Amino acid sequence: MLSARRNRQFASNDEFYTFVDRIAERLRLHGFTSDAERLHTLIHKVAWTTSTELFGELRIALRQTQEEGTLRDKALAYDISLAIDTLDHALSVRTSSASSHTNRPNQAMQRTAPRSDA
Repeated sequence: MLSARRNRQFASNDEFYTFVDRIAERLRLHGFTSDAERLHTLIHKVAWTTSTELFGELRIALRQTQEEGTLRDKALAYDISLAIDTLDHALSVRTSSASSHTNRPNQAMQRTAPRSDA
């Protein structure tokens, strides 16, 4: 069952945000109130310019919670790891597609620029 959960796909950002909301609720139940509130604030109280900004901040917050190492609930710790993996993947895809997109004009200009000795 763990391998099936590890490959979980989220149909939309909203579905992922709901998953993180559930993590926050569970953190609150286990006494991690400040961690839970931080996740809630990031998702519901901050106006983000892009989802990439939000993803980056969520990843930082979740990693800090994970690095505290005091979670006794293995399922919760696992879901936090899953959320981090999902964010890592989403951010790497966005970064690589943004990089290739921004590099294309430069590469095209280098190929078509007139030679100075011509």
